[in-house]
Amino acid sequence: MITTVIVANAAEAFEQLLEKVSKTDEGARRIRHEMTLSQRAFFYGGDNKVIITPQPIPEELIRRNAALCGFSNVLNICPEKLTVALSRSASRNTALIELLTKILPKDNSVEFLPYAAVPAFRIFVREVRKTGIQATTEEDSDAFPQWVSEYLDSKVGFRAEMQRLAGANRRIQIPEGFVGRNAKEAISMAEWFYARGHSAVIKTNFGESGWGLWALKAEAVLNATAARKAFRLLISSDPIWRNTLFVVEEFIEADESVAGGSPSVELFIGNDSPRATYCCGQLLDSGKFFGIEMGKGILPRRIKDALVQIALAVGDRYHELGYRGFCDIDFVVARNGDLYAVETNPRRTGGTHVYDLAKRLFGNSWESERYFLSHDSFQYGAHVLSAGDLLEITQPLLFPIRGKQRGVVITSVNPTDPVIGYVIIETDKKSGARTQPHLHSLFGTVR
Repeated sequence: MITTVIVANAAEAFEQLLEKVSKTDEGARRIRHEMTLSQRAFFYGGDNKVIITPQPIPEELIRRNAALCGFSNVLNICPEKLTVALSRSASRNTALIELLTKILPKDNSVEFLPYAAVPAFRIFVREVRKTGIQATTEEDSDAFPQWVSEYLDSKVGFRAEMQRLAGANRRIQIPEGFVGRNAKEAISMAEWFYARGHSAVIKTNFGESGWGLWALKAEAVLNATAARKAFRLLISSDPIWRNTLFVVEEFIEADESVAGGSPSVELFIGNDSPRATYCCGQLLDSGKFFGIEMGKGILPRRIKDALVQIALAVGDRYHELGYRGFCDIDFVVARNGDLYAVETNPRRTGGTHVYDLAKRLFGNSWESERYFLSHDSFQYGAHVLSAGDLLEITQPLLFPIRGKQRGVVITSVNPTDPVIGYVIIETDKKSGARTQPHLHSLFGTVR
């Protein structure tokens, strides 16, 4: 019997951003990538579920990962039309809702889980309830105002809340910074840091995975004129930088020996008090997010405990505002050991599926038993391969290697671009660092 419906609305979480760039080649690529990331939802929750995705998860991938996770009752359904706005499309799709009435029980409750609890998701749940299905979700409540998610997701809103909390909690620190009303103000603010010998970072009010973030490194820029020229070029090349507020902050030099310098804590905020689900290190390339690492040997206990305490204090405030659902708090570990809160994401994130997979395979001992490394956007070559071919190529390293509890799990396959997502599971970080290039080398013959 189906007990859970997962709405894999990863692209919908960034609908407004993606709409800004949808007519550019890079924007179209981003949309395709976000659509593909919905496949990670396969690992959310347990067995006996329906996963609603914008486009089908490859059948070969479902079979492989269902066997791996011990799932026997997983159905994947999609709206008739491919769209970023998955929840809104599902709400209006009579055929999809009719299919749900045939699949889902009427005499037992069914939990609905989203990637992001956007207003359209909550509307979809209410539409399903009209059919008599007992649809429940902890990621909605009468206390959850529609504006809260977007407010917290904004760089300006997050900074305002952290300033408020920092006044009462000495553990909470944010970088020195300002809010700019336009691009002219933003670059002037960055120059203020530059004139004092400090690097700065400029953030658009809404961004995603490093998109909408620009660092002005003091040691890399000849003068303020060169910085202005580079910033104008950036604004002209990407619509995300136009018609937006900006947050400009001092660039904190990170201690990359601690979770890559960019640890994150995920929280779940239900009707009761917030709880931390996991800590991870974010993997970045020139400020762009591509994966995470978690588990064995990632964070010293002292730093992990401090991060969790800060995150829970932030979660209490989110709860007070009425937010319900998953979120994370991203940090920078400075070279002097100070912890700076720099961003929040009010939704499931790039680590949620890794955590759910880890718990499924190793139970509550996952963190002490194994090291997990994910990559959501590995380009394996120049030409698109089928999921079946990709699984065949990676077979020598697929989990479990020769029956041992280590190896690779393919988590997503882009149907239109030569890109996959994966999770490496190893005994420790050093082993993970060896397995990753080994995995990439398997594609040498198909480049």
